[in-house]
Amino acid sequence: RGRLMKEAGSKFPGGMAAILGLDNAVLEQVCREASRTGVVCIANYNSPGQTVISGENTALGEAMQLALEAGAKRAIRLAVSIASHSPLMSQAARLFGGAIERCKIGDAEVPLLANVSAEPVSAAAAIKMELAEQLCGAVRWQQSIERMVENGTTRFVEVGPGQVLAGLIRRIDRRVQIAGVGDIHGLESCKAIWR
Repeated sequence: RGRLMKEAGSKFPGGMAAILGLDNAVLEQVCREASRTGVVCIANYNSPGQTVISGENTALGEAMQLALEAGAKRAIRLAVSIASHSPLMSQAARLFGGAIERCKIGDAEVPLLANVSAEPVSAAAAIKMELAEQLCGAVRWQQSIERMVENGTTRFVEVGPGQVLAGLIRRIDRRVQIAGVGDIHGLESCKAIWR
């Protein structure tokens, strides 16, 4: 996946930017307007007031400027050299989809929440399709967390270094409990929310 994305980024250079403090409907319109100069779209619906856009460098710069003019508090260029979760990754998604097709994946006993659709999927074919589509489709993180909370999830555990996802979850819903497990000490905070 990483290699295919890097190759696509070499063929179709681009980048990403975080847009803070702008309504998603307004940002979607900004991206449509900036698309006159090239490919640009929403890549990550992270949390209320934080959305990431992705695309070709010229269109990305145009969208950042238009977002600020539309009232965004900030438009921050991210330190990445590829346009993840955008149509510029279509070739990578197609090739990755072919690789996934050769993998044996069974139906899920517990539904997975797909981050492209924020919908539960169980069928092996749907899981494979979602895995490939996430390379060029927007990550619906906020909608996914909201869906989980609506369905009764009250506790979340972030596994790995850092607390980025935990911070996003807190901005989405302050009522839930969140623990981070980045090292052995993190296991203690994880145990605390399960008591």
